[in-house]
Amino acid sequence: MFGGGYDSEDEPIHESDQFKERHDSCTDLPCCCLWILCLIAFFGVAGYGFNHGNLKRLHHGIDNKGQVCGVDLNVTAKPSLYFCPPLSWDPMVANAMDMNNGVCVATCPATAGLNVPECDLTVSTQDSYATTNKLNFCIPVVDSTLPGTQQISDLFGPTVSGFVPSLMKLADSLSKGWPLYILAFLLAVVIGYAYLCCLKAFAKPMIWLAVLVSFLALFSIGCFMLYQAPSIGSNDVMKDNFGQFATGMTYVIGVISLAGALGIACLMCCCHSQIDYAVLAVQMTTDVMAHIPSLLFAPVIKATVKFIVTIILIFGFVYLLSIAHPVQVAGTQVRHFEYEGFEWALIIYYVFMFGWIMAFLTAIYQFSIAYATADYFFAQPSDYEGNERDIGCCNFIEGMCVGLMWHQGSFAFGSFIIAIFSLIQRIIEYLERTSADNPIARIIACCCYCCVTMCKSCAEFINKNAYIDIAIRGDWFCTACQKAFRVMVENAAGMAILNGATLVFQIAGLLMITALTVFLADAICQLALFKDATSDWFLPNPTAVVVVCGLIAFGMAKIFMDVFDMVSDTLMFCLGLEGWSKMSQKVPGPLREAMSDAEELKRQESAGM
Repeated sequence: MFGGGYDSEDEPIHESDQFKERHDSCTDLPCCCLWILCLIAFFGVAGYGFNHGNLKRLHHGIDNKGQVCGVDLNVTAKPSLYFCPPLSWDPMVANAMDMNNGVCVATCPATAGLNVPECDLTVSTQDSYATTNKLNFCIPVVDSTLPGTQQISDLFGPTVSGFVPSLMKLADSLSKGWPLYILAFLLAVVIGYAYLCCLKAFAKPMIWLAVLVSFLALFSIGCFMLYQAPSIGSNDVMKDNFGQFATGMTYVIGVISLAGALGIACLMCCCHSQIDYAVLAVQMTTDVMAHIPSLLFAPVIKATVKFIVTIILIFGFVYLLSIAHPVQVAGTQVRHFEYEGFEWALIIYYVFMFGWIMAFLTAIYQFSIAYATADYFFAQPSDYEGNERDIGCCNFIEGMCVGLMWHQGSFAFGSFIIAIFSLIQRIIEYLERTSADNPIARIIACCCYCCVTMCKSCAEFINKNAYIDIAIRGDWFCTACQKAFRVMVENAAGMAILNGATLVFQIAGLLMITALTVFLADAICQLALFKDATSDWFLPNPTAVVVVCGLIAFGMAKIFMDVFDMVSDTLMFCLGLEGWSKMSQKVPGPLREAMSDAEELKRQESAGM
């Protein structure tokens, strides 16, 4: 019999084995079956793309008969496009070439005067001009004394002619910058640990600072927008996006900003007592991460898997797009692509499944982090203070295996909702681009996009807490959403403050780790070792190396911040289940002492009033 764990939702969990025993049956089995069937159909759509698509359609030239060179039946052996000069063409005169008279050739003529039999003698000459093959186009070898050759070359712009040298220079710099990449990685790790240590030591001041900065920022933006609305509304950027509604949109942004600042102020006035609990949860988060260092490797696994899956899915999507029928814009090589009705259906289904698969991977990751954190929280302390816990070294991997074995249906259910919102976002983006000349339609599309984005964010937040409940209780997805919502309502103030503080801490951590690493990497690139052209470590393009160092630092910062966010949410959920009781043996000793100190301070404040 397939169930969702224990029937008694109020039964307390005394040790980690109890919550692990709840994962003994499949949850949301119908959703799991639907997920598998949709995956099978998805592989069928991808197979159709690989079987009927041809990437050459996307970038190969189109001849004067509408054939794609190297693709269509009659020109499969002729991949390059050559423009036949007209009978009256004079290489001494610019703008004399007919850009509609392109033909597919097997090889581009390297010298002038060669015979090109594909050219029609009735409208052009078969005597070639000197060309070179660039991206399967026969680009003329430009001679400053022959303006006619420059005219064809201008069709492709200077980027094509300078692409190869620029690429080689970039590759040279990137290959020589490997010592800086290693240094950036190590710096990001050190700064990340230092940031978490500071967060543990100064949690309360940082929370109040984050709240104050958020209030002042929103209040300042709101006042500035309302005061400067007429001048901002006349700005070219606002006019281009909102037309005659630009000034009105500026007022709306100002009012929303002031409303946000007022909301923060009300939250602090009504719920300031919950700040202590937020501080305790933040401190406990850093404690858990210190005792389970393997959690820091979890996002690396996630990033690697998502990167590989994304590359594969994008490759398949490009192949699916290449089933198109390219139509050339007369007089140019610009083209647009036409699809049959069923082909549009295949593309939309592929986009939907793309979002569903990525959301499913995120669900597994969040469940595994929650499982590992709950394993620590419910583990029996091995010392009197409750600081040391007997936990496995691979509980994250264990959580992943448990999730894939018993809860795929629940993950499919939650990620399906996210995929629906993502698909709607893509459709709105497409409609907005096709309505570029209609400001009213763009405003409506923008409002709809904001509403959908807000709904998606709410769904992601509920899903994350539902996965936490599933990790702890083994419930079905809908039941988990209900219980998670109940826990959030019962601890709304503390969760609101903690999630707001966590978001600010994440942004601050990302900016600090990335900025410091980039600054140090740029300073090192200024050393003579890397600036001297005679050095073996000379960097022709140091900016590219610094950018790569920044990406590495950002990736590592995201690893720290993602784990911190998920662990803190799981701990908040577990503390909510415990009723925030300092008497619980699952709460570490230092945290119990801090909770006692917070309660004593509140009693003193109440007595002094």
